[in-house]
Amino acid sequence: MKKDEGMEYDLAVIGGGSGGYAAARTAASLGLKTVVIEGGEEIGGLCILRGCMPTKALLQSAEVAHIAQKAHVWGIDIPQVQINFPNVMARKNFLIDDFAGFCREQLTRGDRFQFIQAKAKFLDPHTLLLSNGSQLSARHFLVSTGSRVSPSPIGSLMDVGYITSDEVLKLSKLPSSVVVLGGGVVAVELGPVLPPSGSPDIGCAAKFPSPQGAGCGRIPNIIRCIYC
Repeated sequence: MKKDEGMEYDLAVIGGGSGGYAAARTAASLGLKTVVIEGGEEIGGLCILRGCMPTKALLQSAEVAHIAQKAHVWGIDIPQVQINFPNVMARKNFLIDDFAGFCREQLTRGDRFQFIQAKAKFLDPHTLLLSNGSQLSARHFLVSTGSRVSPSPIGSLMDVGYITSDEVLKLSKLPSSVVVLGGGVVAVELGPVLPPSGSPDIGCAAKFPSPQGAGCGRIPNIIRCIYC
């Protein structure tokens, strides 16, 4: 990547999550004038705020609960394991706030690259219009905006109501039973979180020849898989 004296920046990174930050840090270390543009209300990115990190925090709690429930296998008797779900979520929130705070500090310190919190859209191949009314130009762009939950393709779900993977991470109490629609990594990863934490029944409906990721058959207490 070559520097271009006619542009404000050598590289503009759209999206300040884990990928965008890593790219900007690397580019800046190579001497490129770099800017990161983050359009979200929260700084931290998908992985930290709604993805890998909160789900891993919940999975760890679920694993500890599972081990405690099966402690007799190791010769340890725990008469009754109680899961305090609000405390599980509070721990998850604490960890995410800590990670997101570190990310904010790294992005906004200003000694390696510039950080702008605004939405961006392309005016031409080398110019961005920002939601704060300003424009900037760059020779190269990296788009790392993450993703968001798409609407359900099953129209009837709107009538009965459903929660998305984002909303699972905000639950204040566990549902008595759950059907997970989808067999991808997000669905299969969230599946094990619920049964060890107190939901007695969980089903998995997958529109694939077989569920992906860890595998539907490995989800604890699962009642059945439906291959649509």
